[in-house]
Amino acid sequence: MNNLTVIVGDNTKYLADHAHEIDPNAYLVEYSNLEHNHHGVVYTSIADVGVEGLINLLFKATQIVYYSPNDDVWSDRADIDDRFSMAQTSYIYCKIISTIQKSKFETLDTRSPVLDAPPIKPRLSADSNLWIAGCSTTNGSGVTSDQVYWKSISDKLNIPTINLAQPKSSLQWQSDQLLRADLQQGDKVIWGLTYSNRFPWYTKADAVEHLTMNNFTRALTKQFKGIVSQKTAEDNNWHYASMRSIRQVENFCKKLGVELLLVGIHADVEVCSVLCDQSNFVLIDEQCGTKYDSHFLDLGTDNMHPGPLTHQMYREKVLDCIDKLGWI
Repeated sequence: MNNLTVIVGDNTKYLADHAHEIDPNAYLVEYSNLEHNHHGVVYTSIADVGVEGLINLLFKATQIVYYSPNDDVWSDRADIDDRFSMAQTSYIYCKIISTIQKSKFETLDTRSPVLDAPPIKPRLSADSNLWIAGCSTTNGSGVTSDQVYWKSISDKLNIPTINLAQPKSSLQWQSDQLLRADLQQGDKVIWGLTYSNRFPWYTKADAVEHLTMNNFTRALTKQFKGIVSQKTAEDNNWHYASMRSIRQVENFCKKLGVELLLVGIHADVEVCSVLCDQSNFVLIDEQCGTKYDSHFLDLGTDNMHPGPLTHQMYREKVLDCIDKLGWI
């Protein structure tokens, strides 16, 4: 195999300038010379040879260099996190083919696309940890960090606590957080269950839009037109998707030897009817969620979420349950 360095980027002058700094004899590979027996230093882009041509050229390379424009503005006007953009497509094939061929791969002063799942907060100690999952209420929206219902429980248990709760988040997203968290035998989980008709929609990179019924304003409807609709969001599919997520976490915790408490703070009546006879489920809302704020004793500082008195009521019910479960 000839020693061949392929520099991949955009079809603008910066790429040629960089290639000639490395080797004055560097040249452009384009459709007209793509099938030649290349050697030395060459530069190219998807605009010059197409995706298939780029792939074929990369398989001949002993070294691959990925180099985006200095301002990260590509000629197709797309961002590197946009699917099928020149930037992302070029990077993906450079990395995959260099791995397959065991050829050297280098990126120069450039941002790589974020394609992996966002990381989860790490555990805080090798000993038992308490993990918190849920939506805005469990995250503590509208109250102070000392007033949220699980804080005094954490203090009573006297173990490090990791809060994975996220405002507006769905049961599917919350389940993902727990299933990818570093749970270990002896840990405990308090999961404040929310409504089923919520779901995560990843827009780009690690940017996730937590969609709820309240989100379907004109602006959001326009943003997701042709992708997702309010009718889709209201579909009964989400009940079964939510129950699957709950059962996955239950199974995961059982296999690991992790204690799991499900708290039905905003859980739908359908979910409550399935879980209500389980000893590890606390039904907070006696009206089973038929009205969003029917169980609020007061409102928080944002005038939307439950306030300190309501969190105190949650705390008392949760404490009663964990006492029966033998956590304390």
